[in-house]
Amino acid sequence: MVRYPASSMLSYPRKRVSRKKHIWIPHQVRNDDIIRDGYSFIIMAEIIPFKGVLYNPKRVKGSDVTAPPYDIVTTELKDILYQKSPHNIIRLDFGKDMPGDDEKKNRYTRASRLLRQWLKTGIFIEDKRPAFYCYETVYKINKEEKKLRGFLCAVKIEGLGKGSIYPHEMTRSKPKADRLNILRKCRANLSPIFSLYSSKERVASSILESAAKGRALVSSKNGDDFVHRLYKINDKASVEAIKKELADKHIFIADGHHRYETALEFRNEMSKKGQGLRVKGQEPKPWDYVLMFLANMEDEGS
Repeated sequence: MVRYPASSMLSYPRKRVSRKKHIWIPHQVRNDDIIRDGYSFIIMAEIIPFKGVLYNPKRVKGSDVTAPPYDIVTTELKDILYQKSPHNIIRLDFGKDMPGDDEKKNRYTRASRLLRQWLKTGIFIEDKRPAFYCYETVYKINKEEKKLRGFLCAVKIEGLGKGSIYPHEMTRSKPKADRLNILRKCRANLSPIFSLYSSKERVASSILESAAKGRALVSSKNGDDFVHRLYKINDKASVEAIKKELADKHIFIADGHHRYETALEFRNEMSKKGQGLRVKGQEPKPWDYVLMFLANMEDEGS
């Protein structure tokens, strides 16, 4: 999870570019620079590490608190997840509607209250340093073990199809309204967008493979015998190598179109609110980014 506002996790050097007009662009951009309406636009993915908010393994068991993506959770499964733990993530990401709910008291306000409470009581802990997080899931198909591995990062939000991020499906207004309410109340990305990129160099893939040999921060096993593990990558050399490899790559959203479009709308909302929302003078703001899981299409898996 990544929260808004964050502290220094979004700070990095930037450079000013002169054209007919000027804007601020990332320091590291060098290629695929194009001019549109007098501005400099960069066609590349911009990813950064972030300070993750994680479950405290001393307080909870991973298998009790994790849940599938909200849009595949049925009413029956939601009941099961509620019974598993009073701290299951479903209570934040896709909580139950209750009798008597209104505009001032509803599942979104309950999620906001629980999030603050879990942070205060140590159920959640926020990392002290920005990091990428290696995530892998191990499962079986016809008794043959398979593995999916990628990493969690914060990705700069841009208009779909206008830069380096591409959708493949249409979205509906009701799910977007639901996700926007969660963002407005919790000021946090509670679940990542699942996306793909292609890199034959496999620099990040090699780093993830090494990270997965260590001790997992959190591990979980669900009812379908899927095993999920999370690892931290925060050494400077690895972080910079991953950023460099992704700098000229396109990103394709596989799942999470509603979440992405919601993040875009939330960013626009927050930007319109003006100077009063500055986060310690930072440019860009935390809401300029969205939590995303990235997997390399060139990885063969196992």
